[in-house]
Amino acid sequence: MRGLRRLGLMFGIAACAGACGAGWRRAGDGDGHWSRATTFGRAEHVLDRLGASEEQRARVRVVLSRSFTELEPWPDLGRRLRADLLAAWRTEHPDSDALHARVDTEVEALRSLGHALVDDGVTLHAALTPAQRAHLVELAARRHRHRSR
Repeated sequence: MRGLRRLGLMFGIAACAGACGAGWRRAGDGDGHWSRATTFGRAEHVLDRLGASEEQRARVRVVLSRSFTELEPWPDLGRRLRADLLAAWRTEHPDSDALHARVDTEVEALRSLGHALVDDGVTLHAALTPAQRAHLVELAARRHRHRSR
């Protein structure tokens, strides 16, 4: 069970970082095509290394598509939140209650997103065999060791 949660968390973090981070900005027009294409390409590469079947690939594509759909509004929401906070800072007397309510709304939305991404990770976990999952964990560990140098 602990490994299942870890995989869900790894997927959630990777998907969130990929979709909310540099990929969206590099797309230039803000629609995230670069990030989506890159992520799907990398997923296909990993699935090749895992020896995934066509059925497994189809399941993974569905989950990745759903995850990107869940993540699409986040870059714009972050920009709007920053703009609202700056606007409040420019006022003589910021509305503390409104700002707290806005933060509470954002935190709840992020919690919902996190749960959805973990669910997507669990779905991916179920799509792979135990041997494929073990190989995937090893690939991720190797990548992490390489990047942390």
